[in-house]
Amino acid sequence: MKELSEDIHCYARMIDDRLSANQYCRIEGLRRRVITGRVAGSSLELVVVVAAAHPGYVFGHVMFDAAADQWRSFLIHSNADLDRADGGCELATYRRLIIHEQNYSLVYSYDGATTSARVDVFDGAVRAICEMISRFEPDAVWPESPGPFHQLDFAPFDAYGFIDRQSR
Repeated sequence: MKELSEDIHCYARMIDDRLSANQYCRIEGLRRRVITGRVAGSSLELVVVVAAAHPGYVFGHVMFDAAADQWRSFLIHSNADLDRADGGCELATYRRLIIHEQNYSLVYSYDGATTSARVDVFDGAVRAICEMISRFEPDAVWPESPGPFHQLDFAPFDAYGFIDRQSR
């Protein structure tokens, strides 16, 4: 498992700056927008509430994928409410409500836009999610009516082990 030597608060500030700079990423009333931590001995993870997408939210997730031996960054959609965190642990709530209960939808990549990345270092994964946030447009990733240039991004299925879970 790869270890992180950088200060996570620096990365959270960098993400907050990108969220503030994009007019489509402004949300009022959330307790926290950037969630960091480790769950049950896992490597460091980072979850970002990127934007409201009625219903629910578009989330960004940075995680280490042990099967691929790489860091993953991607966007997903879910109507999960992380403000109802179990015992105050929002990351554990995210993992339970979104990953384990498979309460998420894939987002679209419009005309080749990046909505997921695989990199070798945590820093690169955070920079990739920052780039996704900078270029985020709601109609591109969560359109009411997808057009011919919208393609589903299946990265979360792979990272969250969706196929493995279905074959059990």
